[in-house]
Amino acid sequence: MKRLFIVLCLLVNSIIFAQIKNLKIYPNFNDCANCNTGLNFLKSIPEDYQVTFFVSNKQKDYLQLLLESYELNRKYNIVYIKNFTNSSKSQCSYYDNNLKVDTFPLVDLYKKDYLFSKKISYNLNDTLKASDRCDFQITKIALITTDYLLNRVTYNSFIEKKQPLIIEGKQFNPRSFFELGKIDSVSYWKNFNTLKYLGKHYPHIDVSYLNDTCLYLLLSFPYPELDLKKELHIKIKAFIYKRNLNNGSRKLYYLSDIDLSSKIGSKIYMDNLMPFYVAENKIFISGYTNEEYSKKYWYYENIFDKDTLKFTGQLVKLPLDSTTHTKFKKQIEETNHLANKRFVFISGIPFIFNHLNAQHHFIKDSLACSNNSFINDVSEDKTNLYILSVKNDQANLHVYKKENYAHLKTKKIPLTENDIPASVKFKEDTIFILNSNKFNYRLISIE
Repeated sequence: MKRLFIVLCLLVNSIIFAQIKNLKIYPNFNDCANCNTGLNFLKSIPEDYQVTFFVSNKQKDYLQLLLESYELNRKYNIVYIKNFTNSSKSQCSYYDNNLKVDTFPLVDLYKKDYLFSKKISYNLNDTLKASDRCDFQITKIALITTDYLLNRVTYNSFIEKKQPLIIEGKQFNPRSFFELGKIDSVSYWKNFNTLKYLGKHYPHIDVSYLNDTCLYLLLSFPYPELDLKKELHIKIKAFIYKRNLNNGSRKLYYLSDIDLSSKIGSKIYMDNLMPFYVAENKIFISGYTNEEYSKKYWYYENIFDKDTLKFTGQLVKLPLDSTTHTKFKKQIEETNHLANKRFVFISGIPFIFNHLNAQHHFIKDSLACSNNSFINDVSEDKTNLYILSVKNDQANLHVYKKENYAHLKTKKIPLTENDIPASVKFKEDTIFILNSNKFNYRLISIE
């Protein structure tokens, strides 16, 4: 009896975790013959994909004959609807585990072959709960999303099949910040209701950085302060939260230097909305200075000193000459600055800085930033630079030779209406694209 119970459990599990893929077709047989030619592609769809037709009761008499005329001899699910209304064009919807992945005209079915390839269609471990203001980072082993509006970071492993790691600002205990940042706890709790009313009672996760072993979060901690006139002001102190993803250890560090005026005599301030990066166990924080009515960006080096991160005195200035800076002033100041494990780059201009070796690239005639396109990610090999750009719902892969920035090719990346353009990122030698259901994703070769 016990053995039978185990077998039944295994059977139930296999049913629960089976990948159910369903193509739903809403044909309009009054449409022109050419618009229904997509039916021919059904012969190429694997047998384990469910195909369901939704048709009018009036077509019950001849539907099977019509399918046979297209040599569609496998068994299809057919749902007859009494009062059936359809659009002027035959339509398809593709579902993966009851989640809609894409909707498109039947005539375009042949273009959607990637939906039916088992090699490039995958699922996350759980549906990603994220707002529209979400940044994506991709590594070999994981997808990390930093959601500014929801104040949370989600870590989805591509390797381990387990629930994603979710870190939210409200999970942090304010007491952890008091001693490190020398914050008046009495004043904090006295004015807690005011902080709560303003939505400033939790630490805020501003940006994140992920390497192969650790996740780093830049946190802003709001606290109350009275001026000489006894007027209440909300101030911010910055912290870095480090979590080791291998052993689960975690530690909070106080970022002591967010205004470098007293350190170097120049007015350079931390920019908590710009990306930071980690190299050789040092953290490089983004800073800016206002000179000649224009922002100029720097990265300043910080080292770990017990529970504190301290400025080393070393600055890394983004090597933009004055002519380039003047020409692209608007793009530099108003478009996103992004970072990955190797590069810092500006989405609005073709400027790419390799923070591992301090080399930089500026592609003057780049197509990646033309006609309102924006750079979404950057990668490289020994000889070439690879740039992913996004414009509205269109993505492109641009390949340049590093030696002279000669444009080698541009490859269009097919995006559906259900793809998230901001998620188009490099994952090793493939391109990652997350579906708007925030569960399915696919990989496209860069070749």
